[in-house]
Amino acid sequence: MSTLAGAGPLPLVAKVDRVGRTYVAAGRTTTALAEVSASFHGGRVTAVAGPSGSGKSTLLRILAGLDVPSEGEVTICGVELSSLRARARRRLRRTQVAFLFQKPSDNLVSYLTAEQHVRMAVEQRRVQGTPPEETLGLVGIEHASARRPHELSGGEQQRLAVAQAIAVAPPLLLLDEPTAELDHANGAMIVELLAAAASRGAAVVVASHDPVVVDSVDDVVELVDGRVKSSTQPTPCSRCVISARRSPEAPSPCTRCAP
Repeated sequence: MSTLAGAGPLPLVAKVDRVGRTYVAAGRTTTALAEVSASFHGGRVTAVAGPSGSGKSTLLRILAGLDVPSEGEVTICGVELSSLRARARRRLRRTQVAFLFQKPSDNLVSYLTAEQHVRMAVEQRRVQGTPPEETLGLVGIEHASARRPHELSGGEQQRLAVAQAIAVAPPLLLLDEPTAELDHANGAMIVELLAAAASRGAAVVVASHDPVVVDSVDDVVELVDGRVKSSTQPTPCSRCVISARRSPEAPSPCTRCAP
């Protein structure tokens, strides 16, 4: 099992226990999630996998406090969300969670430049973040620091959204299909950045059916028709998969990063 350097057991950051979510529209009831239980620990990247319509996005929205389950319990950083009013949930989300929507433009403000997006994210959280130009460089868009969202491609918008999230280093980082607009190389780069965020202590949860993501994480929770089909720990871990992608001839240090 991967652990943070110098740390003991990995901290539990988020947990869902027998969570269900149903929607009623035009007299019809649709079940998005049913009896979903999963735990998400700091220092690990978890993929929530499954086909379209399996409940991946719904689970992420519930973890972020953007949606409320019809049944079950959701705990974030030791706080059970059902005990909170809407304002308190927003406060918890603002201080403990970063959430990236699936559509890149939904994460951005039309009149802000790329640099201003990163700076604003840090200032709103009142944290000591990485300088914006350095963060933009990590996702390969330092050349676009003065551009606004409409001047960026879909892939650049997605990378800017990721830059905002990693700049504030939240305990819980939730990303809905973060590589959907990216080519293979940039997708692999985002996976590497998420692994780095986990190595600094974040619990990273990614909804995806992208093999670049699913094959490169520490844990996989697979959803089918709103239910957990399986929960696994693939081998090797995300950091070793990334290393192997860079240098296929280099041996992997796994089992699970053991010396």
